[in-house]
Amino acid sequence: MQIQRNEYCKMSANIFCLSTYPESNLIVELNSHILPHDLIDRLDHRVNKLAKKHMGQPHLILILDYLVSFIQDNLLLSAWKEMEKIKSELLTPGDSFRVNEKTGQIKIKIVEGRYRITFVVVVPDDYPKSSASIQLGSNNFPGDLMEKFNLQLEAFKVHVEHGSDWERLLQRRSERTKRKKREIERVPNKQDVLRMKEDVGFLDKLAAYQEVSDDKKMRRQKVRMVRKETATELQEAQQEEIVESIITYESLYPLTYYVFNNLGRRLPNETCKVCNERMLSEVPTKKSSTHEFERLLCGDWYHRECLIQYLQQPPFDGKVCIQCNEPISHQLFNENFIKDAEKDWLLAERKRAELAEVEDFLGLGF
Repeated sequence: MQIQRNEYCKMSANIFCLSTYPESNLIVELNSHILPHDLIDRLDHRVNKLAKKHMGQPHLILILDYLVSFIQDNLLLSAWKEMEKIKSELLTPGDSFRVNEKTGQIKIKIVEGRYRITFVVVVPDDYPKSSASIQLGSNNFPGDLMEKFNLQLEAFKVHVEHGSDWERLLQRRSERTKRKKREIERVPNKQDVLRMKEDVGFLDKLAAYQEVSDDKKMRRQKVRMVRKETATELQEAQQEEIVESIITYESLYPLTYYVFNNLGRRLPNETCKVCNERMLSEVPTKKSSTHEFERLLCGDWYHRECLIQYLQQPPFDGKVCIQCNEPISHQLFNENFIKDAEKDWLLAERKRAELAEVEDFLGLGF
């Protein structure tokens, strides 16, 4: 029998009943091409254990009710694999991870030193067709920093929803270059070779027909061949569009990872790359910090005043992050800022030179 809540949460159950039932227990075999195998194996073990427990009394309805309830009432089944990954890769002692299967909510608390943050991820019923949503909750990080991080989180969520390679987005530029090089150097597989041979064969035939373009029969064959090739390419493109329309993107783990890696786990230990002082005070406070914070595209954080100070020093072109040597990409560092910074620096240098000349003339330099 097939048990299904939607196309992303379904499984089949084969129930074997011996002639001695109910004195002997039912044997249940579960399968699913959608849900993770580990989850199905665990459920299979649990159901057969339940059947053995009620051996000696009718338990078919009990088993069926249990399976149907498991599928219908648990909104987190389609995100089970991601939840296991979060627990194994992101959580550390002191953190907490609580789930509510009926509402599809996951409440996570990150504790790093004296800093903490709680957030809730809501997994919709048709996940992963619809993206998970995330809501930052109670925390003891500075309020102005949280406002900025919320905007960054929303921007990242949009990328994830549109199927962007989120791991690539979070990689430093040097790492992306290495990855791109590996992709370029990839050895063509059998399908690639066959496609290249087909393309070469088409071009050879086209060239042959071109040489005898005076022949009316050949011209017709050329037209038919081009039309056939065009129709084939159009059909392939339409199939790709159909596939893309049903592709889903997992968002639970990427969003959770972003909060862990860029806020909860990282910032309490982060230092400004200019002044080498802690980004956050050792004692948490919800009041506005004495510093404002800026995060570069590469992921490194700076005190705002320190970043401006660094950007206002020569050389003005080709500025790179002090920490990772990645080119700086930030809304502060635009063409107008560079022109103004260079102009101010030249003006300041001219004043220093003039003051030095006056001091030298008056003998104040001795």
